[in-house]
Amino acid sequence: MIMFETNTASCSGFVGISDSYTAALWGLDWALTLAYNNFSAALFHIGGQNSYYNPFTPPPTNQTTFRQWTVGPIYYVALVMSEILGPSNKSQVVDLGLNSGTEQTPGWAVYEDGTPTK
Repeated sequence: MIMFETNTASCSGFVGISDSYTAALWGLDWALTLAYNNFSAALFHIGGQNSYYNPFTPPPTNQTTFRQWTVGPIYYVALVMSEILGPSNKSQVVDLGLNSGTEQTPGWAVYEDGTPTK
């Protein structure tokens, strides 16, 4: 199952929310939630030049020689998730249900072949 077009907010995101550290924490929790619920892929939506939720944004027009690409919080989510799941393709994500399963304190464990690895 694949989750299409998900992100921190609709319509290019919101300044101060979609481009914040909190957005990265949300994205990581959301990606782990999707993995726990047997999603095999998720598309974090990419918008135009002025979208706040972009994982990365190129400089406008042909300015790459003196302006650099910028990265957003969702880019780091992709990096962290690739480290969490690893190359084995055997990862099993488990929701630990901390504090009686409240959404305010997520907790996750990753198993491979029935053995906790992360």
